[in-house]
Amino acid sequence: MPKPVYVPTVAEATLTVDRSTAWRALLDLLQLTDRGDTRRRALAATEITETAVSLEPPWRLVLDATGGASPFHQETVVFVPDPAGCLAMWSALVLEPTDSVTRDYAEIVARQTPGRLRELTDRLAD
Repeated sequence: MPKPVYVPTVAEATLTVDRSTAWRALLDLLQLTDRGDTRRRALAATEITETAVSLEPPWRLVLDATGGASPFHQETVVFVPDPAGCLAMWSALVLEPTDSVTRDYAEIVARQTPGRLRELTDRLAD
């Protein structure tokens, strides 16, 4: 059986706050507090469910997304200390598309990933 191949997308930003502040803003933005918490969100014409599968405050959150066209979609947010505050990285992995439906889904995820990080940076700017 061949090893699965994933389509990765990564967005990065330097935040002028420490990672504890960024972490609190992230959980507030996503309305999550603990592992196993879920939320629903629109992804183009599809509604997906995101489940927090790993929370490692204040540096790493992993979300498993289900209900979309791909059998595997996972997103990770990481905060790394930086002299200016912290570096934020929001990444998404989607199983390599096998048809036009899963290809469209992977492209939508790739387009939305930078915007999700931008939502966080906008929230911190307020």
